[in-house]
Amino acid sequence: MLINDDVLDESEPIDCLEQRAVSLESGPWGERNECRRELGFDVNRPLILQMSGGLGIGPAEQIYRSLREDVTVPAQICVVAGKNTKLKSALEAHGPDSRHDCKVMGFTDKVDELMAAADMVITKPGGLTTSEALARGCPIVIIDPIPGQEERNSDFLLENGCAIKPSHPEKTLGYRVNELLKHPARLHQMQKSARRCSHPEAARDVVDQCIALLNARGVSQLRKSQVMLSFFQRLLER
Repeated sequence: MLINDDVLDESEPIDCLEQRAVSLESGPWGERNECRRELGFDVNRPLILQMSGGLGIGPAEQIYRSLREDVTVPAQICVVAGKNTKLKSALEAHGPDSRHDCKVMGFTDKVDELMAAADMVITKPGGLTTSEALARGCPIVIIDPIPGQEERNSDFLLENGCAIKPSHPEKTLGYRVNELLKHPARLHQMQKSARRCSHPEAARDVVDQCIALLNARGVSQLRKSQVMLSFFQRLLER
């Protein structure tokens, strides 16, 4: 990110700010078991969170079927179908499972709490979702990354040990998830890696860097406020 000379009325731009992850709201983050109790999940069984995005698109039903059939470790499976009511109905039509406790949700504003409660999340590696998962120390099972940003996010996550990426998720995802559940030490290491890569205080860090740069240029308090307002307006327009 850059504060340009047209903002400061200077001939030279200020140095680039260090790039950070998507900023997340700060707040008290409960332990995994506490979040599970609040959301009504069992603290003694692993929890698999499957995200389908706000619109509930992607191969959600095939993945859900793979989890139910191929994961042999008894677990809890929570699927967020978003605003796709047709998908939600299709998933609910599968009924109870003899091995797993299954829960299908529609659109929810509890994604942060769900990620805090989950042992892993199955999702596309979008920017906001990835940042939320890392901040909560939640390993990611990557599905169908879009060329561009999501592929780069995918590479970053895999290189840093925060994720796995099944080659054919509709067929192999359940097996790969089962292997993680059978090896809790590996899953725990992935959770530690996710926390290490997170930047939950990114917004504060960016603001601190902006103010430090402005102070170094001797900018007045009034002009400083104008610059910061212009800076964040530009961010919101992106």
